[in-house]
Amino acid sequence: MIMKVMTYANDRKTVIEKMRSVLGEIIIEGVTTNTDFMYDICQNEKFIKGDVSTDFIPEEYPQVCKNSCSLCTVRVRGNEDLYADKRLV
Repeated sequence: MIMKVMTYANDRKTVIEKMRSVLGEIIIEGVTTNTDFMYDICQNEKFIKGDVSTDFIPEEYPQVCKNSCSLCTVRVRGNEDLYADKRLV
């Protein structure tokens, strides 16, 4: 992680607007980031409405889990079967 961005406001709409503004201004050179992905999430209608669950990213952005499957499967050390196939993203 290079940095963590947090925004605050009295309502969800304003928080998301502030986050889009911040994400639109970030310039990071030399490494790949997920800034564009985070910006896209902030424009997603389901996200804006708050209609999300832990399956939000796999449902709305299946290509992310398809291309990064190691990020999408939870494993518990010492008990690999405990959370197999659960979504982390």
